[in-house]
Amino acid sequence: MASTFFGLTIASSGLRAYQASANTVANNISNVDTNGYSKQVTNMKANHALRGYTEYGTLSTGVSAESVTQVRSEYYDNKYWQYSGYQGEYSEKVKYMTQFENYFQDDSTIKGFSSIYAEFFNDIDSLRGNPASTSVRNQVISSAKKFCSYFNTVSNGLMKIQEDLNEQIKTTVDEVNSIAQKIALLNDQINDVEINGSYANDMRDQRALLVDQLSAIVAVEVEETKVVNSKYPDMYTGATNYTVKINGLTLIDGSQYRQLECEARKYKDNQNDAEGLYDIKWADNHSDFSVTSALSTGSLKSLMQLRDGNNHANFSGTVTEASGRQLVVSNCNVKSELSMNLPPQGVITIGNREYTYSSFSMQQTPSGETTFSFTISSEISGMSSMVGRQASVGESIDFKGVCYYQSQMNEFLRAFTKAFNDIQHKGVDLNKNPMGSFFVAESVQGTELGFADAGNDRILSTSDSYYRLTAANLKIADASKDPSIFATAYLDDFNNGQDNQSLVEEMQKLQKDVVMYRGSGGDQFLATLISDVTVDSEESELLSNNYSTITNIVSISGVDEDEEALDLVKFQNAYNLCSKVVQIMSEMYDRLITSTGV
Repeated sequence: MASTFFGLTIASSGLRAYQASANTVANNISNVDTNGYSKQVTNMKANHALRGYTEYGTLSTGVSAESVTQVRSEYYDNKYWQYSGYQGEYSEKVKYMTQFENYFQDDSTIKGFSSIYAEFFNDIDSLRGNPASTSVRNQVISSAKKFCSYFNTVSNGLMKIQEDLNEQIKTTVDEVNSIAQKIALLNDQINDVEINGSYANDMRDQRALLVDQLSAIVAVEVEETKVVNSKYPDMYTGATNYTVKINGLTLIDGSQYRQLECEARKYKDNQNDAEGLYDIKWADNHSDFSVTSALSTGSLKSLMQLRDGNNHANFSGTVTEASGRQLVVSNCNVKSELSMNLPPQGVITIGNREYTYSSFSMQQTPSGETTFSFTISSEISGMSSMVGRQASVGESIDFKGVCYYQSQMNEFLRAFTKAFNDIQHKGVDLNKNPMGSFFVAESVQGTELGFADAGNDRILSTSDSYYRLTAANLKIADASKDPSIFATAYLDDFNNGQDNQSLVEEMQKLQKDVVMYRGSGGDQFLATLISDVTVDSEESELLSNNYSTITNIVSISGVDEDEEALDLVKFQNAYNLCSKVVQIMSEMYDRLITSTGV
């Protein structure tokens, strides 16, 4: 049978429960600006009833605060992490695409390609009527030097961006490793608390915040499963197993975690790559960790795309012959020496296996097809089994990054300088000597490359060909620093008079009348590249803003001040009602005791 004062016990349970609820609301309001904090709620349950041995059965005993837990949704958490990856990817691209735009800018404030290009041809036009003038010739040579210097500067600037991206990749990988270690440690700490029946809300918030940070770097998948007793599968131990996957591969499994590492490449993937670019690998088994697939997201993917993006233009073809150390690849996507971006030595991938090559040669047929022959560094058994397989150098990345813009500049310059030099080769200088190449390249050894092997059916990686000309090593021939070493006329025409200018008009046509680059004249080169940069930049900015908005919408962490204010009023009213019950019961007991003498 219940006590006479049982009503006070029930009312006091309500006071305690709603006091606990109000305390939880106070904690929520206090953390309204705490990054990563999740709203908490006090969970209530009815107390165990007493058997009353009466007609109405059991007696209710009030309410109790069972636990304080977070308000989180696994569904919205996963959505947030998904969209956070996209937002991290495109926001990173926005920063660097702006730098690309700055290098190709040409307006009233910055003198870029179009201005320098037009100035060069204006000075060539000045040769009309006075082609033997030393001052005019010096002006042409000076403009040509500015033309070379422009491309040297842009190429070096892009390489500096690539080096910066490379270092940021290493920093980001270190951040992933640090986050993995912290999450694994928190997994242990959370289980230590919750295995005893408590809830580690603050630690769970810390862990969720770390996953939020990780999701902006790489694509994450999170799964938390209950750990049951090995002898009694229906008995929950209170612990959970928390696993995190990145790009589909396990990074964290409970208290165990894996580490990534950056390994500097021994060989370049592209001709103009900076030295020592990093590949990302798993530290435990040294296998590759690829972040550029279509299913990947996050800032690490965008950094790799910006650094290595080639718009699917890396070398590829089909192996047609393989024996000893020789590997022949046909049906290649590279059709001429002007568009080659292969490093002189490097790594060629056939299937899933990589082979180091020490040199290569290109053979071009009259129909325009190309065949490449690679010399593998050491003889490999079973080479004949590779016939028919696809071969590639470097990874095919669907983005226009540093590699793409370097290659595009090289391709334009090779076409332009070859056309210009071919005209110069037709004429003689003021000393009536045959004119050599006006535009040349500087080799790694510091010697000049005058492209003596250009146009041969077979081009070696070491040949003196336009393949070795890049935006970084373009220069004016040392001989042409003398203004007399510049051709303006054929030898026969020159004999008719020193002022003959038969080659000037041919050079003038190169400005816009001769197709140089992607079906357009040379004057459209910058406009074409700016179009590429602008499209990618605008797309990145648009998607970054869109995904930022979406992540804010689906995010369930944080505290809604209006909602907490309503809860506070609700619990206050409930507390007041319980207090009223205590007051009424007190009056009833007072009347009972004083009036009846019980």
